[in-house]
Amino acid sequence: MNDAQKIITVKFGGAISQNFDVQITHNQFGRIDTSGHALEVGSNTTNISPLTGSIHGGTLITITGTNFGTTSTDNPVELFRLGEKSVKCYVQETSATEIKCRID
Repeated sequence: MNDAQKIITVKFGGAISQNFDVQITHNQFGRIDTSGHALEVGSNTTNISPLTGSIHGGTLITITGTNFGTTSTDNPVELFRLGEKSVKCYVQETSATEIKCRID
């Protein structure tokens, strides 16, 4: 078995940061013991820029951090102001360390 056959890739679109229990069932070997193993899903935001923008929308927001998904649909963004409802921010570009989105 080569190294590529030993890797399992799991993608979560917009998953909440937390630990998930892992359960694996193999077509030939049945249920594989995964006790003591968990999948940690999490990202860390270190900066959001700019912190102000137009009340008419259209502001390009850059969010920097770690462990972001590299597919734009993996990183849904909603912005909240205290006491108000959320504002959709449409993802324009994304990488493991940066999300750029434009406010509706």
